[in-house]
Amino acid sequence: MSLCTVCQSESTKWIFASRGYDISRCQRCGHVYVSSSLSAGELRAAYSDAYFHTGKEAALTGYQDYLGDALKRMAGFRQRLEHIRPHLPKPGRLLDYGCAVGLFVKVAIDSGWDATGYERSEWAVRYGKETLGLPIIQGEGHEPSLFEREFDVVTMWDVLEHLERPREVLSSIALWLKPGGLLALNTVNCSSLGARLAGEHWRHLAPPHHLQYFSRASLTRLIEDCGFKPISVRSTGVMIRADHRKTELSRSAAIVESLCTHWRTTRLATWLNLRDEVEMLALRS
Repeated sequence: MSLCTVCQSESTKWIFASRGYDISRCQRCGHVYVSSSLSAGELRAAYSDAYFHTGKEAALTGYQDYLGDALKRMAGFRQRLEHIRPHLPKPGRLLDYGCAVGLFVKVAIDSGWDATGYERSEWAVRYGKETLGLPIIQGEGHEPSLFEREFDVVTMWDVLEHLERPREVLSSIALWLKPGGLLALNTVNCSSLGARLAGEHWRHLAPPHHLQYFSRASLTRLIEDCGFKPISVRSTGVMIRADHRKTELSRSAAIVESLCTHWRTTRLATWLNLRDEVEMLALRS
């Protein structure tokens, strides 16, 4: 029996399997996670170049066309940067952990930040550095000594759910931030209405890519345990359908979902919000 990746409890219970991977729930903190063992090679293979352009038929195993949607994603990232600006009105040093090809890094640099990316995918790092000319470090580690009190803010957009050991990563990030530094992240919310309605067909159940399924309570617990004080928590997700392997949306409904999922129409996303994603801002204690 694997330990809970949030509270380290041994009191966990298998709930179902998804794509051949065991999904368990912690009986103490309620966190849901992939409890099957994954090899380093399996995880490395999961983030090859194919992950970023899977095509329509395999979209649940990655992005249909990450680069094709780059301008739309950057528009969404500008919204995210504006959301953290009131807490850090003067641009400083920023690390985007799990930056993919570095689109948020580019948005931050264009807005005056001294921004760096950190990413596990060799393909994404190579593209970001060679094609976009961005400062990105390739690696899969989270050693405390990797960066030392260097950053005013660390961002983790759609990253936390991908991590095998989120506790260790967040504990290291706390050491990379300057005193009073800001952590800004978003992740999936398994206690949401959208998740509960979809059940085993929830769109975010996607191992071996998504390994952690947080509730607001388990996310808050983990953040606080790792040395942060949450200052803002808001639901940002939308879930119109459960699993698009089951049924195709009409063109109009697909457009609405795409708009909301990628934050490009914030008011519309709020109106349709079934709260299956959560965004948090937290200060280093």
